[in-house]
Amino acid sequence: MPIFNEDDSLYKVGSLFQWTLDESDDAKDLYFGERDETFTIRHNDLDLQNILVDEEGNITGIIDWDNAIAAPRCIGTAAVPVFLRNDWFPSVFNGLRDSLSMAWNYHYYRQIYAAAMVEAGNEDAKYTIKSALYQAVIAAVTGGNTGQKDVIEKLLREIPNCRVDARDFKLALGQGKWTAAENMLKKQLPKIFEPELPPEGLLEKLDFELEMQTTWWCSCDELITLYEAEQMADDNAEESGDSAAS
Repeated sequence: MPIFNEDDSLYKVGSLFQWTLDESDDAKDLYFGERDETFTIRHNDLDLQNILVDEEGNITGIIDWDNAIAAPRCIGTAAVPVFLRNDWFPSVFNGLRDSLSMAWNYHYYRQIYAAAMVEAGNEDAKYTIKSALYQAVIAAVTGGNTGQKDVIEKLLREIPNCRVDARDFKLALGQGKWTAAENMLKKQLPKIFEPELPPEGLLEKLDFELEMQTTWWCSCDELITLYEAEQMADDNAEESGDSAAS
């Protein structure tokens, strides 16, 4: 049972996630791995500055492999890069001043990233969408108190119809006698941690939308070119008329 002290710190945060493991076979596979468990390499700072691309956006290289580690597959090579996971981390990593356009789009872009993983045949793509959550939880367990409080509050928001004050909820839960809340968490947490695949046909839909936009842009360019040509012809005709009048 998690125990909270008066300054709202979470003691043994891993106990809360243990409920997930107790209730879900898929969650057990997620954290403990299957019988023949394997690991994969994990880049320690897979962010924009370390991903090299050409003029067409194709990845040409990944740099800065210092401190890379062997990691569980749920946070390994199929996990989203740093810039697609910030909404599950404390606000210092997710301030609107730095990522205004991403405020509510992180999940959508994770779906696109996961769809690309599926298309590439990556068997770990089932972890991609929720890899931001998995990374945040691991960081909370191994990191400081701020990360622990933040991820617990965000997990509570994921529970349908749970609109209680997060601090009050944690303090009450820490007393060790709130059986109804424990049972609710045992039911809801496995659903939150359940691996998720992206919607079928997502990339095809995006390709169609991009084609429509490209067609529209090309049409606009053609109209602008036609307008400029007609404007130039009118200007030339006007200049010719002025010259003749002179």
